[in-house]
Amino acid sequence: MKLLACIAAGWIFACLCSLSFAQTAIATSPSMPTRIVPNDDLNKKLLTAQNSSPGQSREDYRLGPGDVVDIAVFDIKELTRTLEISAGGKITLPFVNEITAEGLTAQELERALAVLLEAKVMKNPQVTVNIKEHRSQPVSVLGAVQRPGTYQITRRLHLIDALSLAGGFTDKAGSRIVLRKALRPGASPNTTATSDASQIIEVDLQELLITGNSRLNYTIEAGDVISVPLKVEKVYYVLGDVGKPGAYEFKESDAEVRLSQALATAGGLLRTAVAKGVTIVRQDGNGKKSYLTFNVPHILQGKHDDVPLKPNDLIFVPNSAAKNAAQSLINGLSSIVTAGIIYVR
Repeated sequence: MKLLACIAAGWIFACLCSLSFAQTAIATSPSMPTRIVPNDDLNKKLLTAQNSSPGQSREDYRLGPGDVVDIAVFDIKELTRTLEISAGGKITLPFVNEITAEGLTAQELERALAVLLEAKVMKNPQVTVNIKEHRSQPVSVLGAVQRPGTYQITRRLHLIDALSLAGGFTDKAGSRIVLRKALRPGASPNTTATSDASQIIEVDLQELLITGNSRLNYTIEAGDVISVPLKVEKVYYVLGDVGKPGAYEFKESDAEVRLSQALATAGGLLRTAVAKGVTIVRQDGNGKKSYLTFNVPHILQGKHDDVPLKPNDLIFVPNSAAKNAAQSLINGLSSIVTAGIIYVR
């Protein structure tokens, strides 16, 4: 990682060491209802993106089980009625008996009914079909949006449109969207497949809303679930002579993360690492920093306790060629972390 090499050059240390190791904000789920704060910046970008989203038309809507339609036939009152499409996708009318409505648009159903009525009842029937209630194509928008819940598709819908339906983002929204698409019959997933016949797609908000990558503005279909995860709540940082320096998230499945585990997650120590001088920089609620140095070989041998980490701990592994600069490196890296240069892996 070139970042550490650049820091080792020396000139950056003087600029960074004076910066404070500010506490990283932790987003938490409230235990009781609180006012939802919109994310104005993201929502402005969402509005701009929606204006350039593909056009929508109610004529695209395909009927399905549970939808309710108003059917009117000019001059034949017996055929003017409100019907719910059955679980089998059909409706029943006098003179024509059952007809399949599932998969048809309202206009296509009008034409299908007109053909049957002309064959059995009258010439040139005037049929009108209007959708009274949309019930067959639910999609869910969850997470850090202003109005999370289930919405019915009433027209052709894209990801940006669905996010707008849910009122846009809250101030707790993270940097990505997780789209779980329900697979259609005969479809094969092109992303991560799961056992419940769905596929998972991760969408970067920067790419979708700012860069304007239209390929990420997926078409949303019945059964899809859109989730906007919260900002990363708890992270720790592993920097210095390790295989994969960076920020790492505390997983919900982890009861705790200990020093040796964190080092392993970060790719382990490099051959040039000073394993006896690994330092944890920890800041308390008052902003006071403490420096805890550990002998990793002794921990692995069971001679010392494997210390559990706390949120925002910074682990620094010095290089054997730069022992004297270790403290400057630690201070400088602390500032880099809070400046947002290190990203969560």
